Amino acid sequence: MQLLQTTGCEIIITKQCPFSNFKDNYVRLAKKLALNDPDGFYIDQFFNSVNHKTHFNETGPELWNDLDGKIDAFVSSAGTGGSIGGISAYLKYKNSEIKVFLADVIGSGLHSYVKNKVMFTKEETEAMRKKYRYYSVIEGIGINFVTDNFIQAKIDDSFKISDEEAIFMANYVYEKDGIFIGGSSAVNLCSALKASKLIGKDKNIVTILYDSGLKYTSKLFNKELLNNIQIKSVEEILNN
Repeated sequence: MQLLQTTGCEIIITKQCPFSNFKDNYVRLAKKLALNDPDGFYIDQFFNSVNHKTHFNETGPELWNDLDGKIDAFVSSAGTGGSIGGISAYLKYKNSEIKVFLADVIGSGLHSYVKNKVMFTKEETEAMRKKYRYYSVIEGIGINFVTDNFIQAKIDDSFKISDEEAIFMANYVYEKDGIFIGGSSAVNLCSALKASKLIGKDKNIVTILYDSGLKYTSKLFNKELLNNIQIKSVEEILNN
């Protein structure tokens, strides 16, 4: 926000509320503001088909070519659904035997949608509902509505990753590999680990590190928070 303010932007901070809230949801408000401004432009990343088509035409082929087609599984989280929608469709087009796994977070209904074709998460039930709909410390992924981009995805199975698993993984990768990853990247790696248990040894599992840890210093790399994490090894994630 400081960067945007420095460049002269006006910032509107919205309430944390579901997509069904036509007044206050940030996506709904952005669309309204853009359409009411003669100079406005609404990208519509959730429902704009250019999103998944770009990943079908660009990212998917890049992954396929870099690995000479030797891909056994692809793992990805979903925000707009464009990445997993386009990449999974391309990889399945090249080889229908490739397994695709969704990596989802607490508070998101996509995991249930993949498993049962029903958009549901227990955090959104009446007894569990909190003031705000977001329950995971992981930002940018996990939603409770099906986008036009996500519907393009060819997904075989799904994993739901806890905050504890993601926090542990982010710190583990930084300590062991020197890679400073963010929340969605940690969720992807946790799910890739779980996928390895399903498809067996000596397989090429592809995922994407979508974000750095720069915006997560207080959430993922807080030492006090890390000390309270019960998970102490990647084996616990694998077997969870």
